[in-house]
Amino acid sequence: QQKKASVVGAITQTTGQVLERAAGISSIGAALTGNLPGVVTTQSTGMPGEEDPQITIRGASSWNSSSPLVLVDGIERPMNSVDIASVESISVLKDASATAVYGVKGANGVILVTTKRGQEGKARIDVGFTATMKAPSKLPNKLDSYDALMARNVAIEHELAVTNDSWEYIRPQSFIENYRNQTTIEQMERYPNVDWQKAMFTPGLYQKHSLSAGGSSKNTKYLISLDYMHNPGIVEGTGVKKMSYRVNISSQVNDWLEIGAKVYGLRQDREINDWANSSGYMNRAVPGIYPYYDGKYGWMENPEQSTDSRNNLYFINRAHGQSTVHYLNSTGFLKITLPLDIKYNASFNYGYRDGYEYFVRGLGNAYSFSTDKEAYWYNNLTNCNRTESNTGSYTWTFQTDFSWNRTIADKHDISAIVGFEAFESYSHTGSAQKRSFENAVLEEMNNIMTPVSISGSSSDYATASLFGRASYAYDSRYMVEMNLRYDGSSRFASKSRWGLFPAVSAGWRISEESWMEDVRASWGQLGNHSVGNYAYQSTYDSGYTYPFGGKLQGGYVSTLSNNLLEWETTTTTDIGLELAMFNSRLTFETDYYHKYTDGILYRAPISATVG
Repeated sequence: QQKKASVVGAITQTTGQVLERAAGISSIGAALTGNLPGVVTTQSTGMPGEEDPQITIRGASSWNSSSPLVLVDGIERPMNSVDIASVESISVLKDASATAVYGVKGANGVILVTTKRGQEGKARIDVGFTATMKAPSKLPNKLDSYDALMARNVAIEHELAVTNDSWEYIRPQSFIENYRNQTTIEQMERYPNVDWQKAMFTPGLYQKHSLSAGGSSKNTKYLISLDYMHNPGIVEGTGVKKMSYRVNISSQVNDWLEIGAKVYGLRQDREINDWANSSGYMNRAVPGIYPYYDGKYGWMENPEQSTDSRNNLYFINRAHGQSTVHYLNSTGFLKITLPLDIKYNASFNYGYRDGYEYFVRGLGNAYSFSTDKEAYWYNNLTNCNRTESNTGSYTWTFQTDFSWNRTIADKHDISAIVGFEAFESYSHTGSAQKRSFENAVLEEMNNIMTPVSISGSSSDYATASLFGRASYAYDSRYMVEMNLRYDGSSRFASKSRWGLFPAVSAGWRISEESWMEDVRASWGQLGNHSVGNYAYQSTYDSGYTYPFGGKLQGGYVSTLSNNLLEWETTTTTDIGLELAMFNSRLTFETDYYHKYTDGILYRAPISATVG
């Protein structure tokens, strides 16, 4: 924590209240879009449960990962594990002087998420409900059956179409008219005129419910919240449901000791269909196929359709599955006030995640409604398969620090912090697939006869860091700050395991001179270890047989070692000007900065944002 007037680094902030205005958005990352200068969000999918965008701060800054470090109440956690309604504030640290104290993963910037805590006073109960209708905002126009047939006739008449058995003659207008003004189901099935975009994408009602209770009792503050979210998606079989809870409690035991705990948990269930593999059929979804009626998927109804035409709904829903994730994160902390205004903080965090997913490709035939017969068959039990996967991971983080600050003679503000952090992460995966069902009813692994694959792996890494920061401000006018971080990572060989990264910044609050606003400048270096676990070691794969010792056996070295791998270093220089006018209703923030990352130079010209 620092006084805002004494902050030199490039920092921007927003509140949970601002983020909640983005109705119908369940991801904090998506809610950040357009809300903070210098924060760039890129969303590659709208699939429910996977909406989290890629976030970069001031652009890409690494050969490897450019994702910023996300800390929730001081602990590294996935951003999608935090409900928007529980956010008190978000601070984004952009330059090296602001992020230096966070080290290791802070080279790409740091996002600090602070969640709501219980407040002093009587118990308060809050109930919230949000409902949003989600639908495609804009889809490209496509020809319907009538216009497509008319265009074909023109093409054939002017010899612009490739002649084949189906199109060697012009269709009479009387036949084409059948595709207009259908009034009965029978007409729609026999002469389909389907807008596949409307058939595929249907509006869905997103809803979110929240309940929280907080307050204080004597020296104890508490906050308990429950949240439920359901996003059915706009494609059948892609919905997601999420239930979460959060407990935040702290107690001032006496004048010098505060203890507390924070617990967060969630369960997420997501439907799975074959959208990923079948969405490409959209360009073959001609309007002359009726999608679905009375439990049957339609197929081509007249010879004008190519045999390569497809019913997307059929292919997407011939497969089904579900993904379930459980996540638990808990933190215990204590704060001790020592003599001479020294404060001691310590915390231990443990996070655990497990996931289970299954995916089944089953049987299914498609139907011709005009002939009242099945027109496409997929009834070979040998083709059916089931895949199951299990994932699990845990992380623990221990942090401890001593901090001190004092104001001398009302003009000299001095502060310092020194601390230590240790972190470990472990993950494992397992997957199995079998095919050839015994029947089309039972889909469990025991009912499937032929094993296809079994795989599994595990991985871990650890870091340790010493860090320190000292700052001095004179008369809230001149500021200087120095940071030093000594990081160690198991991802490097022993000779390259540790790196020292300094940063320094200075500021001049010209506003105190009564004629202008704030000027700041900073320079710093940060280390990045996003290179994969134990990339300095060779890996060995078994299962490859060679004649050796009279029999087939052995394996091979699948990746070569690289014990010269070292820390990636990002050097950032920043010069900024903040100018406020019209009673702070209009604020200009101008920054010039560049990042230099082991051979790559990133520059940003002077720019201004209004907010």
